[in-house]
Amino acid sequence: MLLTLPQLVSLGLTDSSWAAHHINTQCRFQTVPRFCLKECFWGFNRNANIEIDHHSASHKLPGAFKKLRHLRVLNINFNLCRGSPTRTAFISLLRNWVFWLQRLTIVSWSTMPVDVVMKYCPNLVRLDLCCVAIVQGGIETDSKNFRQLKRLIVAGVDKESLEYLLRNCVNLKELLLYDAHCLTTLCCPKSSK
Repeated sequence: MLLTLPQLVSLGLTDSSWAAHHINTQCRFQTVPRFCLKECFWGFNRNANIEIDHHSASHKLPGAFKKLRHLRVLNINFNLCRGSPTRTAFISLLRNWVFWLQRLTIVSWSTMPVDVVMKYCPNLVRLDLCCVAIVQGGIETDSKNFRQLKRLIVAGVDKESLEYLLRNCVNLKELLLYDAHCLTTLCCPKSSK
């Protein structure tokens, strides 16, 4: 479908990762148009049985990005993927490719380093982490990459990571925390009796 209709901007909830990878590997010697997809959902199809591990992330998914220069919205669900570690694979993918994404959704049982995501995706306006957000690079560092972020959704966060996010997301207009038990200690320190 992508080869027939390269001007499509979305395929809906259809997992397009393998299609893009297949086109990249099978049509290597043919002239393939750059696709206009602006939104992709990867890993949401239970029947896709995709395998994302450190090796496949560095070989399969980057090939898919070569033809997706218009991509602005990416939704990745690692929960249905075989293989591990998903976090390492995803960071490897981010590190090796320049991202122009504006919206990113990550669904994972693994923790996700929000500072690393923002380092490689500096144009994000919306970040949805359906996983536990951590800060990998140290909470004492400030980041200018969070300046464009307007909406942040996080499934879980610890006290240090939350402080880091609040300090760096100065233009945030919407914040949704599903599990932030640390707010009680952050806002209401224990009284000494």
